[in-house]
Amino acid sequence: MEPQSTLHMAMKRTSNTLGLIAFCILSAFLPVQAGTAQTIYENYTVTTLAGPDQASPSWQDGSTNVARFGTPFGMAKDAAGNIYVADTLNHTIRKITPTGFVSTVAGFTATPGSADGIGADARFNTPHGIAVDSDGNLYVADTGNHTIRKITPDGTVTTFAGLAGTSGTANGTGNAARFSSPYGVMIGRSNLVFVADTFNNTIRVITPAGVVSTFAGKAGVTGSQDKTGTAATFSKPTALAMDSSGNIYVSDTANDLIRK
Repeated sequence: MEPQSTLHMAMKRTSNTLGLIAFCILSAFLPVQAGTAQTIYENYTVTTLAGPDQASPSWQDGSTNVARFGTPFGMAKDAAGNIYVADTLNHTIRKITPTGFVSTVAGFTATPGSADGIGADARFNTPHGIAVDSDGNLYVADTGNHTIRKITPDGTVTTFAGLAGTSGTANGTGNAARFSSPYGVMIGRSNLVFVADTFNNTIRVITPAGVVSTFAGKAGVTGSQDKTGTAATFSKPTALAMDSSGNIYVSDTANDLIRK
């Protein structure tokens, strides 16, 4: 339960940080003239897509306010407009259709584990980050297992990189690589998978063939140094996003910073 006990309170504060990174990305795509930004953002209306207002954490598939979640964390949207959710304390991956119907894609509610399999036969342990590639495959930062999982469109779950229950810093291919409580995952160009390897204080990158390397930061070293690649330092990075120019933005949580 290391991820929950060490970072759970920090994650409450992280919601503000994640909101800021979303603002940064959104602003890159919205034409804003001087003096008009406040008016533009005031036009956005907030509604509840799925789950009841002020409900206690629980689990239920169904439509709109019938559905229940247990501390959902990461989200990703596919080309058809479906939203996928890392339902963290339910140890499941959920899907919300454009009409608001919620179903469970993989994992079994309230049952942590690390088994690969199809749909409900698979197991996760406090998944946090989730991303979808151009082929409709999902990638999950399976935080409590120290792994990155892959879910194909037919619901088949495999361990893409890392070894369940074993943390570390090693680069390598597939289960020869090691992570330490990764929280964030993002799809970059050419379907590269970028990972916020939170407790290693690094940003990792995985090729489509499953080869893991360290993209930025020094494993086991905490800091806020601005440098190139592995000469830079982070402190508990948790989320990533990429803009249209290929720049990566990192929610550097324990530093209270947004890095680029």
